[in-house]
Amino acid sequence: QFRLASRLKGHGIKSLNSDIYMAKTILAKILTVYEGVQKSPPSLKEAFRFAIKLEHSLSGYHMESIATFEDENLAQLFTSMMKNDQGHIQMLEKTLHELCE
Repeated sequence: QFRLASRLKGHGIKSLNSDIYMAKTILAKILTVYEGVQKSPPSLKEAFRFAIKLEHSLSGYHMESIATFEDENLAQLFTSMMKNDQGHIQMLEKTLHELCE
C-alpha cells in the first residue's frame, strides 16, 4: 500500500507525510524478529500470537496518517485496503482461538 501511494503522489495523492526514521525503525525491528525466528522457530501458537501483535502494531502506521488524498475514489480504495487488513487480524485471532481450544 505504501509503495503504491508513493507512486501515486501527484496523481490523486497530494502529499505523503511519512517519517522515514519511523519506517526504518519498524523495518529494523521486523528484520530482527525474522532473524530470531530463523534461528529459533516459534511454536504455531506463538507464531500466531506474534503475528497478531505485529499486525496490531503496524495498523497504527496506516495510509490515513501519511497520505493527503486529492481524489476521493482513491481515498476510498485505500480505506478499503485498510479494512481488509483489519479482517486479516480478525482471521488470525479466530485461528489462534481455534488452535487453543
